[in-house]
Amino acid sequence: MNQKYKDWIEKNVINPEGNCHTYTKLMSETFPELRRIRGYYTPDPFSHSSPHWWLVDEQNNIVDPTINQYNSPDGLYDPIDENESVPNSRCLNCGEYFYSETCSQICSSLCESSFIRSLM
Repeated sequence: MNQKYKDWIEKNVINPEGNCHTYTKLMSETFPELRRIRGYYTPDPFSHSSPHWWLVDEQNNIVDPTINQYNSPDGLYDPIDENESVPNSRCLNCGEYFYSETCSQICSSLCESSFIRSLM
């Protein structure tokens, strides 16, 4: 990562957790060559994906001012195709994000059964 980006992050990012939208916006205003990307970040193969924002430079290198909120900086970045619908719910049972037209809080009948069994 470019040293000027590292310096900006060190000086300006105070509380990275849950503030990726804010810090990527501020950083892109300071460095207009950076492009904001919205998607999901998965810290490791055993973790759930989290909604996330990051930046990419002109060579498509990732610049993530809030990566320190995760235990693993070597995770997977999965951008959202802005032409596709975006998940709008998170499953109460498995924690995965999913698209729900009915505002359901459970992603599938299998998760629903598992969730109900956990309540008994």
